[in-house]
Amino acid sequence: MNAFFIPHLGSMIYSMAAMETKLHLIANETGEFPGMSSHYSGAGFAKMHFTAYSVTDAEYRQWLDQHAPPSGTRSPTSARPKKA
Repeated sequence: MNAFFIPHLGSMIYSMAAMETKLHLIANETGEFPGMSSHYSGAGFAKMHFTAYSVTDAEYRQWLDQHAPPSGTRSPTSARPKKA
């Protein structure tokens, strides 16, 4: 088990293999925010840091357009049945 934590955005969520979760972050301004694994999880734990980016709607749409799969392709998750 681990936990995903971004202190400046006010949220932490537990995570583990095959666990589906939703995390709602509160970013009142654009910027870069440090994040980390907040629970000891073995070798490499001290290096489990990342940067979360808060961007404008226009910047996010541009990023989506740049990273969209080619038309007609399916994502790995699109083949999974939906949960009831």
